[in-house]
Amino acid sequence: MGTVTEHKLKDFVYTADKAREMSLSLSDEIKDRLKYSAELKGSRYRLVVNSTIGQKEGQELKISSQCCWSADIDSHISFHYETNEFFCVSTAYLIYKE
Repeated sequence: MGTVTEHKLKDFVYTADKAREMSLSLSDEIKDRLKYSAELKGSRYRLVVNSTIGQKEGQELKISSQCCWSADIDSHISFHYETNEFFCVSTAYLIYKE
């Protein structure tokens, strides 16, 4: 997840329109990579990926989420990327389908 994020954002220049497009593209690529990884290929996990990209303007920002799931079998992965101009937080939720 970190490798994908760092690769896609290394030359990214922030604008609001580009951030929207990039967050959608990044979420799709993370989801595809996870879906076809050796650990999850053919598994019964549903993947939901959310990426948020925002401009840094001296403000403080906290991102949180809530989910209704089973703590025994469901999980999540999160990665944070930051430059002087923008930040990116990507989270993948892995929900087991019975």
